[in-house]
Amino acid sequence: MKRIIISCLIALILYCSCEKVILKDSSGTTGTVTDIIPPTVSSSDPSNGATNVAINKTIAISFSETMNATTISGTTIVLKQGSTAVSGAVAYSGTTATFTPGSNFAANTVYTCTISTSVKDLAGNAMANNYVFSFTTGSVTDKTPPTVTSIDPTSGATAVALNKAVTTNFSEAIDPLTITSTTFTVKQGSTSVAGVVSSTSQSAIFTPSSNYSANTTYTATVTTGIKDVAGNALASNYSWTFTTSASAAVSFATDIIPILNTCESCHTHGWAPSSSASTYYNNLVSKSYVVPSNYTSSKIYSKINGGHPGTGYLSTTNKNKIISWMQDGSKNN
Repeated sequence: MKRIIISCLIALILYCSCEKVILKDSSGTTGTVTDIIPPTVSSSDPSNGATNVAINKTIAISFSETMNATTISGTTIVLKQGSTAVSGAVAYSGTTATFTPGSNFAANTVYTCTISTSVKDLAGNAMANNYVFSFTTGSVTDKTPPTVTSIDPTSGATAVALNKAVTTNFSEAIDPLTITSTTFTVKQGSTSVAGVVSSTSQSAIFTPSSNYSANTTYTATVTTGIKDVAGNALASNYSWTFTTSASAAVSFATDIIPILNTCESCHTHGWAPSSSASTYYNNLVSKSYVVPSNYTSSKIYSKINGGHPGTGYLSTTNKNKIISWMQDGSKNN
């Protein structure tokens, strides 16, 4: 049993970027594993090699996970023109750091930005290597305001899960410090919904603190307080509505496990079913049958979305239930 637990722990480390993973075996024994995966830079704006960059550009660096904000500073993120350091202000929010120059860049000039291995995630893991990228400025300032390119749920959507996180995607990198509970709200009538607002490079996410009410219409709004990294604000507020489902969110323990057990009655799968819901879930994740961070890459999703052959065993209702659970975050609920 100890060897099985250790194997599961090692596998799950590859799928977790949180500080600790909590596991239970079938007997209910609990153990924790500390996060040892170093963070990485997932993207930068401007990108490496970019040209004609606006001379009033604020640089945005997105990390693969939440970082220790105290390690994000003007000494760990340095911008230079040749060997000369550029003065500016460094800020951090969500998973994105920004560097705002003290004055406009010189026109038609190459700049190099270095993020050092002194930056660390919340577990204290440092980047394995410095991350360096360069870009070349143009001769004009950026005066184009950002726009909303897509939303989830879509405007007018119905049967939205009661625990649905609301996402707004923008046309360009957004200053993460402008993504707040004031600039991104969800309301039921005139009453604000409690939740947590977070951001990535070009997205804002509202996660409700508790489930929405069933069969209820909500209005989401992003305001002109949101700005791109050059300081340009949205031209106008953007609002849309969605209506929640008449039933509660899909539960892994009570809704999904019975379906998977039905699949097992047809033939044996490699996900190692368990009488413990947590162990069952962890087995699915460790073998990529379920990928919470990107449900479309989950093996189960790929199988049923591609046309499951066992139509006599897996009904359309059950297929949709699994897909709905995955779309809502594949939670161990």
